[in-house]
Amino acid sequence: ASSGSPVIYESYPGESAVLDGSQHKKGAQVYVRVTGSFVHLKRLEVKNMPMQGVWIGGTDNVLDGVHSHHNGLSGIQIYSPYTDFPYGASGSRNTLRNCTANDNSGAGIFDAEFANGGNSDGISISSGADNRVEHCLTYKNSDDGIDTWRSTGSYVGYSISYENGIADGNGQGIKAGGQPPSADTIVERCLSYSNKAAGIDYNSAKNATFTSNTTWDNKRGYSLGSDTVVTANIAADANNAGTGIPTDNSWQRSGSVAFISTDPGSADFLRPTVGGGFEDIGALAK
Repeated sequence: ASSGSPVIYESYPGESAVLDGSQHKKGAQVYVRVTGSFVHLKRLEVKNMPMQGVWIGGTDNVLDGVHSHHNGLSGIQIYSPYTDFPYGASGSRNTLRNCTANDNSGAGIFDAEFANGGNSDGISISSGADNRVEHCLTYKNSDDGIDTWRSTGSYVGYSISYENGIADGNGQGIKAGGQPPSADTIVERCLSYSNKAAGIDYNSAKNATFTSNTTWDNKRGYSLGSDTVVTANIAADANNAGTGIPTDNSWQRSGSVAFISTDPGSADFLRPTVGGGFEDIGALAK
């Protein structure tokens, strides 16, 4: 396999392949593993796996249109051994595009692995370098929606994360870091709403950048480090934590943000009211 000639696994046209792990007991080492490079998984459904839904330890792979749900641990996890830092040899340069990860949960299992829901994210980039999440949807996962723990150069864009955080899960919509060497995460044009904790949390990442995002109905909008660059974001929920390095965000303008609709089923959901002074910033800025 190579960049110009990847190995592709995809559903037959007009059909949808389903990989179902429901016959296995929670904790069994059964999940979809991608350990090589230049592998593409397209239009597949992965569900009820006793561990992760899809685990990626290789490099330069693409998941496009994968739906991973109701798994015991994270729906999709990218991983590189922490001892391999600086990253690049594994768990790096992977792209998740048009993927959905929902209802992944370890709630009710109290061992260190499942932590009563504390290790089951929708999408978990738990180490590795230069991985990308584009146009993805994560919701109702017991831990975080999208978590870039201990990674470097992660990109999260044009994605939606909502209603995450069950049992002992943290419940951040998008978590942009974790323990060192977390750094240089970019989050742009994302909607994060109705999560148990922050909509978007820098979580100790160095030099994170949040641009043109919208948060609403979270415990807090943004959690920011002193070096987090925050530009043209909307926070329409409780107060932020930290100040970051802010430019032209909603909380720096006068007035309060109002939306055309707060109904998730509406085409105008979380679109700022025309003439309200905020329609040129946030995830849905024109």
